[in-house]
Amino acid sequence: MAINHQTERTHSSEVVRTEARALLELAVRLDGPMAAPFAQAVELLAEAAGRGARVVLLGMGKSGLIARKIAATLCSTGTAAYFLHPAEAMHGDLGVVAAGDVVVALSASGETEEVLALLPALARLGCSLVSLCGEGGSTLAQASEVWLDASVAAETGELGVTRNLAPTASTTVMLALGDALALEVSRSGGLRRAASWRTAGAAAGAGGRIDALGRRVADGGDRYADGAGDPRDEPQEAGNDDGSG
Repeated sequence: MAINHQTERTHSSEVVRTEARALLELAVRLDGPMAAPFAQAVELLAEAAGRGARVVLLGMGKSGLIARKIAATLCSTGTAAYFLHPAEAMHGDLGVVAAGDVVVALSASGETEEVLALLPALARLGCSLVSLCGEGGSTLAQASEVWLDASVAAETGELGVTRNLAPTASTTVMLALGDALALEVSRSGGLRRAASWRTAGAAAGAGGRIDALGRRVADGGDRYADGAGDPRDEPQEAGNDDGSG
C-alpha cells in the first residue's frame, strides 16, 4: 500500500513561512536599493566607535525589545552600545547620551511619539540618527541621516493582527537587519574589542575570559594604552529593566 508522505500545511508553519518571506524580501533589498544606505549606516557606526563614541538604541514596546537585543549584539561583536528607553529618556536619562553618539531608532510606523519627542534634543547634541522603520515617508525616516527599510508586506496571522497589537514579521525583519548591521560593523575592521575578548579566553570559556581579563587589569593599565579591551569602557544600559520597553 502506498504511503502518502505529503502533509497539510498548518497555521503555525504559515507563520514561519510569512516571516521567512519577509526576510527574503529584506535580503533582496540589501542587495539592491538598500545597499547604499546600509553601507552608510555601517560607516557611521564604525566611525563613531573609532573615535570612542557609542551607539544608542531606541525603541518602544516590541521594537524596544528588539533594540535591546541589537544593543547586546553590538556589544558582543565589539561595538560599545546601550539601550535607552525613550520614556525614561524624557525623565532625565537622556543625560547618558554624549555629543557625537550615533542613535539607532526602531519604530515600525516611524511615528512613535516617545521616540519623536527625543529628536530635537538628539539633534542639539550632534548625534547622527539611523532609523529602522517600515515607512519611508514617516516623520522618523524623514528626520534620519540614514533610513533602513524594515517594511514587511504583511504581519503573520489569519486575523490580520496589526503591528500595534502583536508585531511578528516586522520585528523579525528588524532583528535580522540589526544583526546584519552589527556584524558588518565588526567586520569593517575598525573595531578591535571583540578580538581582544576572544584572545583573552581563547580556550577557557567564559570563566577563563573573566580570569584572564582580571589578570590583565592586575598587571597594570598600560596594556589598555591603545583603548582596546579596557573593561572600564564597557557600556551601561540606561532605562528600566521591567520589560515594558
